[in-house]
Amino acid sequence: MKALDPIDVTPEKRIYSSIIADYNIEKAVCELVDNALDNGRNNSLPKISVNVLMHIPSQTMEISDNSGGVLELRNMISPGATGNISKEELIGMFGVGTKRAAVALAKNICIKTRIKGENTKFLKYDESWIQDSGNWTITPFIAENEDEEINNSETIIELTNLRKPFDHDLIKTIYEHLSKTYAFFIEEGFLELKLNDTLVNPVFFDNWSYSPKYLPTKYSGFINNGAENIKVEILAGLSNSSNPSGDWGVHVYCNNRLVGENLKGLEVGFGTGLAGKPHPSISLLNVLVFITGESNAMPWNSSKSAINYSHPTFKKIQKHICDLVIRYAKISRALEGDWAEKLFKYSSGNIAEKSIVFERMLSRELPPLPPPRKQDIVKVKDSNKTLFDSKPWTRGVFGGIEAKEIILRKDFSERNRFLLIVLDSTLEIAFKEFLVNDSGGSYSDSRLLSLFNDRTQVCLEIKKYRRGASIPIKEWKLIKYYYNLRCKLIHQKAAINLQDRDIEIFSDTVESVLARLFGLNFKIEASA
Repeated sequence: MKALDPIDVTPEKRIYSSIIADYNIEKAVCELVDNALDNGRNNSLPKISVNVLMHIPSQTMEISDNSGGVLELRNMISPGATGNISKEELIGMFGVGTKRAAVALAKNICIKTRIKGENTKFLKYDESWIQDSGNWTITPFIAENEDEEINNSETIIELTNLRKPFDHDLIKTIYEHLSKTYAFFIEEGFLELKLNDTLVNPVFFDNWSYSPKYLPTKYSGFINNGAENIKVEILAGLSNSSNPSGDWGVHVYCNNRLVGENLKGLEVGFGTGLAGKPHPSISLLNVLVFITGESNAMPWNSSKSAINYSHPTFKKIQKHICDLVIRYAKISRALEGDWAEKLFKYSSGNIAEKSIVFERMLSRELPPLPPPRKQDIVKVKDSNKTLFDSKPWTRGVFGGIEAKEIILRKDFSERNRFLLIVLDSTLEIAFKEFLVNDSGGSYSDSRLLSLFNDRTQVCLEIKKYRRGASIPIKEWKLIKYYYNLRCKLIHQKAAINLQDRDIEIFSDTVESVLARLFGLNFKIEASA
């Protein structure tokens, strides 16, 4: 082989342009707090203080900390340079924190830092340096007199000519973000954090209901990531108050720093066939995930502002997170209407703890589901006695609802499949009885046989009559959907995953249709 001329792989300054476009003030401020935390840990300090000053009239910012000062100035500005070791339980590992945050926030940047016992060092750069693609050097300065010095172990970042304006509302938003993101560092006493000299108080997602049947439970274990074990704790439960527009869902902490909050996507178990789409009926569920280990094993993006769902660490615990979300969503939904009595009154108690092996299924460790809501079938039947006497054929139709209630009281693996068949059969019988006895039309046996060979034709026939036409389009769509599921269940090999929620929806639909076609009354208070 013959050697060619060396290739210059010096990065281009436009890397900063992508940084600027992909950033907001909250992210940038957190990057600077992250760096102070890691610097304090690296310097073995028992506690550090960080103060974020945001001056509205001048639109300037200053972030100061006493984490020990920065020994290597290059780490403050060179992309990829870092003083952290990825095999430590730190926050930073990508080497882009300070330089990215500072550039994203302002066009003029001044960094002052002082190691204990040494003179203050300064770095200054502005937009002209960022735009000068051929220049990757910056001249640092050192204090020459006492007036230029800052406190020992201090770092101050002064930002002027900001890229985006801020106001009181944004400052409030940043305060709330900081109070959640660094709650555990503040609580343990390692971090004193201030925003405009106001102490930031920690906020946790711990408004638990301690119902004896559904205690919040911490599932703890380890996952292996090569040579090191990563500690994982998943705390799941229900809140003792309802706030559908507030904090609920999945919240993920990496090395005690909040990275993802109020997550409600498919990746964590929300969606059709899982917990269902986010809805007030399941808004009591909260699942907190704590991952502790080497920084390079954390499933975060480079700005620690989102979870990397493709990361191997997350993949190893994803199924357990989803299982917990699905289970607590079912409990929340099943108890809706009884929340005050069965959940909210239990405002104190203890968190249950379970040790688990993440390589195994979690199903045996999940809390039990509440028994299905059951109508007081005797009261319902009594309320329809007059109708049964005047229209005897409705007794047979109602028998399908009685069968459904009997099956609901049983607990066996294929219960929902039997319920689907019973409910759809009840509907089909109801359609036949309506056409023969209630429609006012005349139907021969051969005509009925021909009609009921095709459910679509049956539905069209029902719609010809006023009562049938009163059935909403939404319910006709549900009837078609669950009929197709029944056909797949009986005639195809495909496995059908029927959720409790499916049975609830179809049952409500069938009862609504029976009420419209025959006048059956189902509006009786349910008993637990």
